[in-house]
Amino acid sequence: PSMSAILGQTVPEASLGQAVVWRRLGSTSASMIGSGVAGLLVATAGSGWALLADAVTFLLAGVLFAAIRVAHEPAPPGAGLLGDVAEGFREVMRHTWLWLLIAQALLYHLVYGGVQGVLGPIVVGDDIGRAAWGYALSTLMAGFVVGGLVCTRWKPRHALFVGVWFLGLTSAFPLAIALSDHLAVVLLGAFLHGFGLEIFSVGWDLSIQENIAPDKLARVYSFDMVGSFVARPIGLALTGPIAAAVGYDTWLITVAAVLVASVVAATFSRDVRVLVRR
Repeated sequence: PSMSAILGQTVPEASLGQAVVWRRLGSTSASMIGSGVAGLLVATAGSGWALLADAVTFLLAGVLFAAIRVAHEPAPPGAGLLGDVAEGFREVMRHTWLWLLIAQALLYHLVYGGVQGVLGPIVVGDDIGRAAWGYALSTLMAGFVVGGLVCTRWKPRHALFVGVWFLGLTSAFPLAIALSDHLAVVLLGAFLHGFGLEIFSVGWDLSIQENIAPDKLARVYSFDMVGSFVARPIGLALTGPIAAAVGYDTWLITVAAVLVASVVAATFSRDVRVLVRR
């Protein structure tokens, strides 16, 4: 949350949109490269050396963050932890588009987290082969990167509204897993999922940066992160029993339907439709 909150202080206002895109693109690309490098390190030097390299990257990141210089913002009068949380909550609830899409993110992680973490590896591994799931996750990350590259050039006026519609593409991955045992179809679904999610994420991040007061950004991003991930462990725990009870394919199709329904519901909000990119 702190890293996201200071982004606007590190670039000219006119460059904020590009900064959002390139920060996300850099992070996604590093994840792709890092996964491959980690695998090579484990295979050639051993897991201990891979963990040491991981620790060194954190040290280097700390040095880089320490070198960032931003204007000093005096802290507001202390209201205590609960007071700060309450102020952040009030700011979230003041914007309908904000609390609505945080709730949508909670639902996304509740149902989809189990697909990626539990069900997908089993179904794809059994139907196509264990290596296929690795290819699918790599293609998912490629979708993120391509989506980020598109956002470097494409700047829709209603970025949040457009992004919400692209979020509907996330349903393609669970649908492909449920309906096809062909690797190409699963990879296409994975790519569309990553591509659509990245288009949405850029519009979402930019909307927060442009419409939330700087002194409240970190608190709002904190609620965004909590709303995004608090439901994920619950989804991981429930996916196995539910899928076993109703059938793997049935649950995957249900997840896809929930994702599409949440997108349609969000677009009914006038606040989502009319929010304009500055």
